[in-house]
Amino acid sequence: MKTTEWKRLEKIKLNFADYSEALQWVELKAKGFKSVNEFYASDEYKSAYLLIRKMYEVEQAAFAKKGMAELKKAGLKIGDKVAYDFVSPYFNVEAYTGKIIERMGIPYVQLDSGQKTMSGKKSVRWHKGFVRVS
Repeated sequence: MKTTEWKRLEKIKLNFADYSEALQWVELKAKGFKSVNEFYASDEYKSAYLLIRKMYEVEQAAFAKKGMAELKKAGLKIGDKVAYDFVSPYFNVEAYTGKIIERMGIPYVQLDSGQKTMSGKKSVRWHKGFVRVS
């Protein structure tokens, strides 16, 4: 059996400390392929996918928990109306208003009808700059 075939068939043992380390591994390994998508189609990535996916889910759950804790600390909850004055790089001030919603456990602000960000988004992640409005 050729060395390259053996390497392709050998069992891949992975041990990542956290999700960011897994992303670094993906980035490093993908450099050996024509494209990232080609790497995603490889046996090596497929064998690592379940572990990487699980680490992503753990990371997202921790992020969501922290976001909801910060929301509560700010005295807000899902469904509250909020506003935020955004100062653009050209010093234009845009006032965004909307309602706090939850997506996959993460607090977002669904902007009021007709409002969009400069990039065209109709919702943004909630942050501490948003204040309650009546």
